Amino acid sequence: MSSMIAVILGAECNVVNEVRKLIMDTCGADLFQAGELATATVTHLRERRQDEAANDGGPAALRRFSMRELGAFLGVAHSTISRSMPEEDRQTEGAGRLYRYSFRHLIEARERHGRTKYRPEGEKRVRVAINNLKGGVSKSTLCTHLAVRLVLSGYRVLVLDLDPQATASTQLGLMPDYGIDEDETLIPFLDGKFSEEAGGGPCTSMHYAIKHTDIPNLDAIPASMALAGADMVVPARQMRDRDKGYRYWRALDEGLRAVEDEYDVVLMDCPPSLSFLAAMAARAATCLLVPLRSSMPDFASSAQFHKMFGRLNEDLDYREAEDQAVSRGVELDELTDEELDAHTKRWAWSKMVITQKKAQAAEEQMEHFIRGAYPNRVLTNRFMHSPAVQAAGNCMRTLYDISRQRLDSRQLDKAVTSLDLLCEEITGLIESARMWVNQQLLSEEA
Repeated sequence: MSSMIAVILGAECNVVNEVRKLIMDTCGADLFQAGELATATVTHLRERRQDEAANDGGPAALRRFSMRELGAFLGVAHSTISRSMPEEDRQTEGAGRLYRYSFRHLIEARERHGRTKYRPEGEKRVRVAINNLKGGVSKSTLCTHLAVRLVLSGYRVLVLDLDPQATASTQLGLMPDYGIDEDETLIPFLDGKFSEEAGGGPCTSMHYAIKHTDIPNLDAIPASMALAGADMVVPARQMRDRDKGYRYWRALDEGLRAVEDEYDVVLMDCPPSLSFLAAMAARAATCLLVPLRSSMPDFASSAQFHKMFGRLNEDLDYREAEDQAVSRGVELDELTDEELDAHTKRWAWSKMVITQKKAQAAEEQMEHFIRGAYPNRVLTNRFMHSPAVQAAGNCMRTLYDISRQRLDSRQLDKAVTSLDLLCEEITGLIESARMWVNQQLLSEEA
């Protein structure tokens, strides 16, 4: 019997070796060339971003504003803004200098005229988790456009990129392929690695991962493919540190509390899956925003998403109640209804937003169907992934920060007008969430 097994195993090894040799013979050169192509692509992206960002007319250059635009954003007469500007910034706009004011000028003007949306000391911030099981629904694109629009509206914003594809990071100028190491993502925080910042103890803060973008008041914690390992790192730490009180579903909430004093809104771009990162973001969030394409497959997927998401949160609510019972030394069924209710996760709001590639009749019909299925849950305005949005994305920008010289003015203005309506609707919901979350805070203190 043993000799027969040896023969079989030997034959199998020969087959494996032959297959391996065949793969190397047929694909080895292609794989080697793919590696060279990847290196060349990364180098080109880095050089393009650096060179053209330095060139005021380049496609990566930041948008500049006219004095009238500053007035429109602030709701203040542009002549008043001009008079209040420091002498070194107040220059006559001649030919070719119409759009000369930067994001810095805009933000400083808001601060001078008291038109910011900065939260008062002691007031809690709003966190929005942008989530869906499906990819290709413009989730990251919506996140970055909303982030820049909130900055223009007077907020200080932190974007937390939890998607290993790092699309949001890339659009904000943080290139994961050459500029972001694993230790600059959330992996050290999730793994509880020892750090000097923590006095030699486990990493409990996300400060190390925060990057400034080239837009003032907009910071980001970038992602890279290293985050794909979170689904191995997080459960391993849960098993390792459970007896020390570690609970993975609380980790992101606790980590954000340590870094968000300087922000008014945190936007979390979740991975297109119901992973550990997505669950952690949902538990840390104040609000949920679910982008949804107007198609039947996406609608069917949304039903599965809500079903699975609901079950997951019920399970985590139960675990929270279990911990409460253990800490009090009682059985779970001895907890009162009020105590059980205190561990039920609630959000200020949970909304869906329709995203479309084109305004086609079939998509509009499907949108009407979705709105009927989810009454009062779908935002009035849509996110149109227009050619202008795509062109801005090709320059690693959004419609709000790309240089106007790069796009056709009429096409850009039309796309921005549509996007403004959506962002203003979401901003209104964020303001309502600010009231809700601070009412919760007052209730806790009472």
